Amino acid sequence: MSEVSLPEFFPEFGFQDERDSVNEILPRLFLTNFRGAADLKTLQLQNISCVVCVNGAADDNPHPKELAYLNIEGVEDEESHSETLCSHLKDAGLFIHQRRQEGKGVVVHCAAGISRSSTIVLFYLMQHEGMSLRGAFVHLKSKRRIVWPNCGLMKVLGECEAEIFGLSAPTISPVDYGEWSSFDIEAYNAAKEVDRL
Repeated sequence: MSEVSLPEFFPEFGFQDERDSVNEILPRLFLTNFRGAADLKTLQLQNISCVVCVNGAADDNPHPKELAYLNIEGVEDEESHSETLCSHLKDAGLFIHQRRQEGKGVVVHCAAGISRSSTIVLFYLMQHEGMSLRGAFVHLKSKRRIVWPNCGLMKVLGECEAEIFGLSAPTISPVDYGEWSSFDIEAYNAAKEVDRL
């Protein structure tokens, strides 16, 4: 019986401490979840003064006097909301770019720091750092292994990549990504333990 091979990438959603960590993606650009973004002491230690909050209302900002916020509201982590988030990508990317150029640290977050916020960071890496989608994804996963945009968001990112770089196809195909998304590493590891005599 042939062994199933590991896909190139697969989702790892990590433990709570990994979700709460404030990970530096580039100098002055960070990614976390809502708990990490509420930890003012940690943010200040990393010289973060600006926040991009996905699906947070201005009334919910925990530190409005200490931090500058860009709130993106009405975007759930559902494939049907991918076009809504897409309409905010350029504004969010510009906000991040301008603040970083001013020497300010920016943290991007959503609820878990896995899908919506990573979509914004991936777009930023393509639009403002010149990375391909594949290159941006590899870089982002090396800094925060639990990132994994839902399939709808990754499809939108592929479309953005094609537009930004004039490509006929994205460097991560929606079909491949869909297959990687359904891969279960725990089931894979359990299957490897089975005696196949």
